[in-house]
Amino acid sequence: MTVPTPAPQKAAVANDGYSLADPAPRRAPAPASRQTAAATPAPARSESKFTWRAAVMWGLASGVGFGVAEGIMYSSRYYNGIQSGEIYVIRYVSCVALHAVWSASVALLIWNKASDFQSDSDWPDLVFEVLMVLAIPMVLHGLYDTMLKKDMDLWALVTAVASFVFLTVLVEYTRHHHESPEPRGANRVYAQ
Repeated sequence: MTVPTPAPQKAAVANDGYSLADPAPRRAPAPASRQTAAATPAPARSESKFTWRAAVMWGLASGVGFGVAEGIMYSSRYYNGIQSGEIYVIRYVSCVALHAVWSASVALLIWNKASDFQSDSDWPDLVFEVLMVLAIPMVLHGLYDTMLKKDMDLWALVTAVASFVFLTVLVEYTRHHHESPEPRGANRVYAQ
């Protein structure tokens, strides 16, 4: 009994410009598409059950997942045991942490602008809101990648610190504007 062989098909191309059959990149993936992909699981809800802290956790988790997946992809395609251990530390520690920070920033910005995303906006307004949410994390991500590729380690470190500062400022802004002054923990009294 002979088994029919399928006809040759074109290689599938992923959204980031890489062919799944050919590991050579056709174009460099854009930081905007990376940030959008990393922020996708973060729901933009205004319900009281979905707090800003939950948004940050969604962002952190999706950023870590994306950072690890990207680290595996880069390691298998480009380093594959022939590079020094330093590149693996950069890829699996700093890049994973920074993807978590950038995704958490986007998730928190989405949470803060949930009403803008849920309104009956025109497409141009919605596109503008999405770009405003992605702008700073996207620029920080692009700067960090560029500084590393150009061996400008000090500037890459400055960009990484700026990314953490940006998330910290966002968290403090959100805490200040969206938390009640009630004490937290065991002293909190819940209304029945």
